Amino acid sequence: MIRRMKTSHRRRARGRRRGVTLVEVLVVIAIMSILTAVVAFAVVPMYRESQKKTARLSAASLRRLAGTWKLNHSGEECPDFAGLRKEKLIDQESSATDPWGSPYVINCVDDDIVVVSAGPDKKTGTADDITAPGAAPTAKGDEAVR
Repeated sequence: MIRRMKTSHRRRARGRRRGVTLVEVLVVIAIMSILTAVVAFAVVPMYRESQKKTARLSAASLRRLAGTWKLNHSGEECPDFAGLRKEKLIDQESSATDPWGSPYVINCVDDDIVVVSAGPDKKTGTADDITAPGAAPTAKGDEAVR
């Protein structure tokens, strides 16, 4: 009798030590996949919007620096990023490119300075371009990118 109790006790203990079943693993993987999809759905648009905000702020800052350069160099051509860096208006760690890897373009039109980022599609002259100062709305009713 004592022998049977020890044997049945060992069998129960051995049964408890078994690992997880395949169904349990699949359920956990399904739950993690759903959570990942929900997070990606929420985070990706916020990331894209933060890239646009960064480009707007950088373009506006670059425009102010180019304006300062132009005040000190009247009669000269429009500055470029290298010229602003040479004059130490921009530090060596600042990037000349927008969040998508395209260079900012500084244009001097009459007495105004316009800084353009090509935007997410990396093509200038398209609707997603980011400019400083912000562009006026077009005749089609499109809103300006600011």
